[in-house]
Amino acid sequence: MSDSPRTGSPAISDAIWVIALTAASYAVAFSYESGFAKYFNIPVSLITISPTLLLNAGGSLLAAAIPMYAIANAIWPLLPRSETALAKAVRLLVKQTLFLVFLFSPLLLHGEGWYLFGGVIAFTAFFELVFPLIAQRKIPTFEQKLVEQDKIERNASSFSLIGTAVGRFGRAPVLFLFLLLVVSSFASVLGGQTAKAKTDFLLVKGEPNTVLLCQYDSVFVTQSFDPESKVLTGYIKIARLGDGKDIELGMGSVGPLTPKKAKK
Repeated sequence: MSDSPRTGSPAISDAIWVIALTAASYAVAFSYESGFAKYFNIPVSLITISPTLLLNAGGSLLAAAIPMYAIANAIWPLLPRSETALAKAVRLLVKQTLFLVFLFSPLLLHGEGWYLFGGVIAFTAFFELVFPLIAQRKIPTFEQKLVEQDKIERNASSFSLIGTAVGRFGRAPVLFLFLLLVVSSFASVLGGQTAKAKTDFLLVKGEPNTVLLCQYDSVFVTQSFDPESKVLTGYIKIARLGDGKDIELGMGSVGPLTPKKAKK
């Protein structure tokens, strides 16, 4: 038997993480582009993820994340630093609130989702600070109520689906899948809101009042619109480069454009 150290496992582990991160980046980019396409009623089957779309989705997510990072950095030093149960509960509530602000930001910035956001925040605050008063009403002080409720929740979480998954696969893979689900959902909403707010479109020369909605590699998706109501009309058209027809485009500020409602 050889006494040399085994080095295969770390390499395999690193390779798996590289593959997982690559697949996740494509999944997030697809979610962003599918949100954009669905707003304009474009079949998601047309979507082809290219390096350009990866950079576009990544840039949009980064632009949304940087302000939240700055806000979190400004707020965090102001929070209580003690290790009491109340201080821990306040810090956890602030973390959850910042996370929800980031998650809802594509809607909130366009004046949507405020009632749902407020309801989720109120629900979260209730279970963090009010529910222990009800569940642990026989315990005298608020601090002791929080401690006891935390013990119960930690014990229960170990038997939950997530707790079982963490025990079987480890914390990192479960956290990775959770973040992938959250970021993909966020990217989809962000893509839809980006499409809704888009004002500058490439206009198709030779076809009056027709815009290029999106491009997937050599596939161009266009649709006509009413310049007065700014509503997309007719059906989408799909053209491919190399079909023997040149497509001339010119930039114009004609949006935001509203998709045509489907007939019932």
